[in-house]
Amino acid sequence: MIRFSTEQALLIHSYLIEVSGGAEGLMVKAALESALRAPVQTFGG
Repeated sequence: MIRFSTEQALLIHSYLIEVSGGAEGLMVKAALESALRAPVQTFGG
């Protein structure tokens, strides 16, 4: 499985904003980190 670090996700986000337009920045860093960790979390540890 390919896993992105927070820094990689932010870099991809910045690139997409530059190419397609939109608002730069991040509202809640903890929400991004949680979303990036979700696929690797398991039931029961």
